[in-house]
Amino acid sequence: VCLAGNMNVDLTQEPLVEDRDGKAVYLKDIWPSTKAVADAVLNVSAGMFHQQYAAVFEGTQEWQDIEVDNNPTYQWPQESTYIRQTPFFLDMEKEPEPVQDIHNARILAMLGDSVTT
Repeated sequence: VCLAGNMNVDLTQEPLVEDRDGKAVYLKDIWPSTKAVADAVLNVSAGMFHQQYAAVFEGTQEWQDIEVDNNPTYQWPQESTYIRQTPFFLDMEKEPEPVQDIHNARILAMLGDSVTT
């Protein structure tokens, strides 16, 4: 569905896009063959995954260069105009209250598929 940009497309019948010549391009046109998928699966190993993700938590050099302290939570810079501490967390406890049932609630809004946060 992300290929078409919305949920209202039947990917088995409708084109994804048009090519440079205006010809419709369907999912079946770009879908790999069963043999291509099988060949790829045969060539994948756990070692490949481990090698690729061995340093996943180290981050890039830019990430490593960020100066941080040992506080358990982010220390919001008061002078920042880019990152601001939201007031919703100021009086929040570290341990949330137990979840309770909601009674007599009503729908605030019923939204379609293309609405995002």
